[in-house]
Amino acid sequence: DYVPEFQCCNLYGNAGGDWTGPIADHLGVDGNISLPPEFCGALNDSLPYALQADSPCAAANSGDCGTIGKYDVECGTTALESSSWGIIKTLFR
Repeated sequence: DYVPEFQCCNLYGNAGGDWTGPIADHLGVDGNISLPPEFCGALNDSLPYALQADSPCAAANSGDCGTIGKYDVECGTTALESSSWGIIKTLFR
């Protein structure tokens, strides 16, 4: 059986699983990862699949791999803020 070689790949969120079956041993080898890619989405309507600055697929965060995927960083990061459930409920009144 032929098993393809993988280098600097991010397999994440696939319905049948990530890095399973005959390719399972490639996870963690040669820069292969399984992490949320942190796409720009609505932060960049013209390039929604470009990477956020904190993406593990961005050249600055991927070790010796450079950019993993087609698009480079085209937006900043999405800020997160802690909030209580009570505060969240008041936003929808």
